[in-house]
Amino acid sequence: MNHLMDKILPVFVGLETERDEYMRLQGRKIMAYCHVYSFAIVSIAMMISLIADLYFDMISIGTLLLFVIQQIVAIYTLIKSKKMNLDTDEVYSKIEYKEKLKTLRFQALKIGILWGTTMFVWMELVFPHLSGESSNLAIDGVYRWALGGLFFGTIMYFVAKSKIIKEYD
Repeated sequence: MNHLMDKILPVFVGLETERDEYMRLQGRKIMAYCHVYSFAIVSIAMMISLIADLYFDMISIGTLLLFVIQQIVAIYTLIKSKKMNLDTDEVYSKIEYKEKLKTLRFQALKIGILWGTTMFVWMELVFPHLSGESSNLAIDGVYRWALGGLFFGTIMYFVAKSKIIKEYD
């Protein structure tokens, strides 16, 4: 795979001549940004395609292909990140550990609120509207997705906390 990347990457980025390490690093940086933007665009296109499919009451091959592409890229990125230990964080003092936990708590709260809000909007407003039903703004839906967001944020906090490696006694 690296041999293929060494041949394709310079042509794709425009660095076909021999370059120093800095130029190769910049080329990889460009490709990383390209990957992030492509992933976001594929995700948005998949959601638009899904909404259109729900509106016309059918599932198209385009939606399925966008979903498969997104999942392949996400799984590949996850596997490579774990293999290179990019998903772990090392701390070297108790103070640094406490600061990291404080940051993780804020991130977990933020992701829990985002997840709960997104799920509420999609499940209680968008999908019922697209299927011709009335939107459900009942308080039980708000509680359900708030508790779901709290649960999701809590799980993400403990998962991230387990990835912290203490390098002190």
